[in-house]
Amino acid sequence: MAFPTLFNDESNQLGEIADETEGFSVDKFFTLIWKHRLLLYILLNSCCAAVAFVGRILIHVLFDNLTAQEETLLRKTFHRFVQFKLTFLFLISHHNFIEDLVYWLPWLAIFALFTLILELANLRLSNPFNVVSNKATRHKLYLAQLLGCCGSLIGMFTVAFARNYLNVHYILFMVADCSLLFVQSVHMLTKMFVLVDPASQHSQANSSFNLDFIFDIIYDAIEFVNVLHMIFYSQLAFTYCCIFLILQARYYYFRIAQRIRKHLQRQKIVYHITTCYAEATPEDMEKQETCTVCWEPMKQARKLPCGHIFHELCLRRWLEQDSSCAVCRRELNLGRVARVGVNQAPVVDEVDPTLQFILEAFSPQNNRFGRWWTRILIDSLSEDQQIQMAEQIQEMFPQISREQIRQTIRMTGSMNQAIEALLNRGDNQPENPNRENLLMENRGDEFESDDAESNTDDETSNQDMEMHEESPPVAQLSQPWESNNKNIWFGDQRRLLVESNRRRYLASPRAIDIRHLYENELKDMD
Repeated sequence: MAFPTLFNDESNQLGEIADETEGFSVDKFFTLIWKHRLLLYILLNSCCAAVAFVGRILIHVLFDNLTAQEETLLRKTFHRFVQFKLTFLFLISHHNFIEDLVYWLPWLAIFALFTLILELANLRLSNPFNVVSNKATRHKLYLAQLLGCCGSLIGMFTVAFARNYLNVHYILFMVADCSLLFVQSVHMLTKMFVLVDPASQHSQANSSFNLDFIFDIIYDAIEFVNVLHMIFYSQLAFTYCCIFLILQARYYYFRIAQRIRKHLQRQKIVYHITTCYAEATPEDMEKQETCTVCWEPMKQARKLPCGHIFHELCLRRWLEQDSSCAVCRRELNLGRVARVGVNQAPVVDEVDPTLQFILEAFSPQNNRFGRWWTRILIDSLSEDQQIQMAEQIQEMFPQISREQIRQTIRMTGSMNQAIEALLNRGDNQPENPNRENLLMENRGDEFESDDAESNTDDETSNQDMEMHEESPPVAQLSQPWESNNKNIWFGDQRRLLVESNRRRYLASPRAIDIRHLYENELKDMD
């Protein structure tokens, strides 16, 4: 009979395993696992199931119910993690991909769990108000970051313990993963201590910036070295994995360079503020009690040559993006400080055509491979989403055309990254300066001073009518440099807001009984 024979074979195998496990030791355990592959696969499957179960519980305990934004972040982070690690497994798998995938699966599952937890904690940490005010949320974030630190340290000890059974390259890859987890956990832990510290806003901002700069440089450097190690481990074979790794190495290299340039720009701006702009006197702060940038009361401020005063922190943040006064738009003598963050194109006189093609292909201005790879990695946005994002971004950058903003959104795939890309360009000048100058000339000399009180009410109303007839679209009216008088600029904005809300109300069902009274006005608006 077949059944007794099968039963006897299984009994014999179990008996052999029982005999081999007598006098248990670590060496005998690994020998037994490698000898009986079925036990190895069962053990790996059990480890992955345990990691998934524990991860589900940890995410529910630490973060409660996830919002739609957090669920989207989880999906995107997991998608990119799987994509990168599959490429990594294709790279290191020289013989049997399925077998290597099974062996690496528990380690990658644990690493993915801690990565997702830290990404969620980082998203919660992006709202400092909840961290400072909500004690329970703060304790949960502390616990998540401590879990990340402990998990990375345990992983390093595990790698050190099993170093005799692993390849040297595998050990370096696993140590790099543990180092990335540890750096990310310590970064968020120290950042939370800074946010909770009841220090002044100025010192808190400086501490946060310095911490972000140091830890981001360390994180990107580890990633860059790890990718270079993968490239050399692949023996420079021109494959899909090699192209992917070259793009990754280039990405981290430019991230490091961009962070260093941004840090140097900030240091030059801080030096310029402290040496060129004197502190405001009490008489100056009595004339202007609130800061124009943040609308908060001022106890200490810096005075610009034009006479306007701002918080030092607000002035520094403003000058990082614009080289003019935030009120009167007077150009400040910053020299090359405001242009430090702009990527300059490499100057090449005469080079070989092959080298010229490589320089053009991998330069920031002609990122063909980067655009192609970004379209693969980033989920495509619908036309309505692009239009909505472009409208919101153009409110902040009215000097940039709508098509250019939409192109940046397609390149980056998100609104935050598009804003960051536009800020890093340093392009704060209007695209049509002739039209801007023409509008400034047509508006007359009454905008040159805040004390133009000699104009009569009739002249002012006529000028307002002319401005209404010659006024550009709303996106261009939102530019503060079109008017040197902030009161008139705010008046234009208020008038446009009132007209927009009146038109919207009259178009709603609630205004049916009075709509006939405003038919002529609605026609004029249209």
